[in-house]
Amino acid sequence: GTYDLFDGRLKVLGGLASTVGSGNEEFGRFGIRGGVNYRLTSFLRMRFDGELRSKKIGEESKSSTLLRMSLNYSF
Repeated sequence: GTYDLFDGRLKVLGGLASTVGSGNEEFGRFGIRGGVNYRLTSFLRMRFDGELRSKKIGEESKSSTLLRMSLNYSF
C-alpha cells in the first residue's frame, strides 16, 4: 500500500507477502517491505526502499535483506 503526505510530494510505501506450499517438501516464505518516494521537482524523484525476506524449505531456513535507493528523472 501507499500513503501520500505533503500534497503528494512524499509517498510512504509498505507491504507484506506470504506464500505457503507443499509437494516434495514443505515450503514457506514471508516478506515485509517499506520505503519512501519523494518528489523533488515535477521531473525528479528520489526513492528509498527495503525488504526483509525469510524462507523455509523443509528444515532449512534462510533470510535476506534488500536495500535500494534510486534517483529517477521523467521527461
